[in-house]
Amino acid sequence: MINLLNSGTLSASSALTTAVKGAQKAQTDFSYAATDLVNTYSAAANVVSGSDLSPEAFLAASDPVSPVVDMKVSQRAYEASLTVFSAVNDMEDALLDIKA
Repeated sequence: MINLLNSGTLSASSALTTAVKGAQKAQTDFSYAATDLVNTYSAAANVVSGSDLSPEAFLAASDPVSPVVDMKVSQRAYEASLTVFSAVNDMEDALLDIKA
């Protein structure tokens, strides 16, 4: 991303727009993963308590790792978007210092 900005093939405003959209998508994905995690533990509680012994509940309760991994991936995507945002701001500040 930074090389594209330096070469002039990607404008700062489009890079910021992309970074903001990426951060928003990461937030949404994180929210969905958190909801899945809560639902997984809820299903596990129902299976353990014996209130829901259906195969669907058992399968939902047997995979708590996927939502956690999804949350971690979303966190990394959000951090990457913030890094792009920060890099663009630093470049714009440097450009203003050069012009001044």
